[in-house]
Amino acid sequence: MSNLEVPTHSNNESIPELQELVRRSTKVHVCGSRTKSGFHPLADGPVNLSTVNLSTESLQGIVSYDPQEFVITMLSGTKVSDVVTILAKQGQYLPFDPLFASSQATIGGTVACNAAGPGRFRFGGIRDFILGVRFIDGRGNCIRGGGQVVKNAAGFDYPKLMVGSQGKLGLVYELTFKVFPRPESFATVLSRFASLEPALTCMNQLASSAIDVEAIDLIPGSEATGGFDLAIRIGGIASAIPNRLTRLQQVVSAFLILKDHEDDSFWQAASNFDWVPDSGLLLKLPITPKMIPELERQWKGNSIHRRYSVGGNVAWIATETNAEGLDRFAGAQAYLGQPNKISDHGKPGPFGQAIKRALDPELKFV
Repeated sequence: MSNLEVPTHSNNESIPELQELVRRSTKVHVCGSRTKSGFHPLADGPVNLSTVNLSTESLQGIVSYDPQEFVITMLSGTKVSDVVTILAKQGQYLPFDPLFASSQATIGGTVACNAAGPGRFRFGGIRDFILGVRFIDGRGNCIRGGGQVVKNAAGFDYPKLMVGSQGKLGLVYELTFKVFPRPESFATVLSRFASLEPALTCMNQLASSAIDVEAIDLIPGSEATGGFDLAIRIGGIASAIPNRLTRLQQVVSAFLILKDHEDDSFWQAASNFDWVPDSGLLLKLPITPKMIPELERQWKGNSIHRRYSVGGNVAWIATETNAEGLDRFAGAQAYLGQPNKISDHGKPGPFGQAIKRALDPELKFV
């Protein structure tokens, strides 16, 4: 990426420098590790020479962490993998399951792109876990929103506004999250179905059942194998997992059960999109389970790899080319590839425009 600005200082010492960069810049594009290159239309370079591509890579480190209070505060350029490691030492984790953790994704980019993974099925997405945020607005001022406790507050809910904001509302430099105890053990049941209808029936049954499920993904087979696989993950106390697996198998038949390292590897591969071709597009499309049959009718027989995640509420679509029938993906977000033809990057609605004007009156952040 050209015209990249990296502060000369590290950590909090770089905040005044970042403020000055914002004040004297005409246009600013905030970037982290660029692991989600297609999410922003400036992924491959600035719109014009006046655009400053401002890196957050100097903003790394944990500001505070209180395991007893289940709250962690970190700088926005901190790698997700580092956060995962630190939390794991205390038996804790981020249940929304950040994507691209093994690809050096940053926590700031995760929030800006709303990059939650399959694990959000049970506990919710990033908006449900972010407590506080500090950011630099379009005037170069440091703004603080939220805090380190869950409470009601008047005015803009700045932390939640930043989720999915694409870096267009300001430069986020500090984030606070609540965390959860990590289950002692996980296991995954893989069940195979010859056709879509029974797979959907089973998925919907599990989603509304009393069985505590961590994640449910529906995976269409290849053109050669056909059929559909359901991946159902459970977690909890290690001694209780065998009985819970038995109960789960009373609802769904298993052709394979993954435990321990095999379970971790399976879901890490899902969160890092190892099934996606090396070239082409990776798109995220918000859906409902009722939409899946029609989507399958449209996509079957095309060179489109797909996976239905979060209990059938998110469709991940991978095409092997950047130009193949993009009109069919209206409303999708592009995470990898060339996003310029995807409709996700349109103008915000009236409320979004009002927030943009309030935080960035000169429209610097692009």
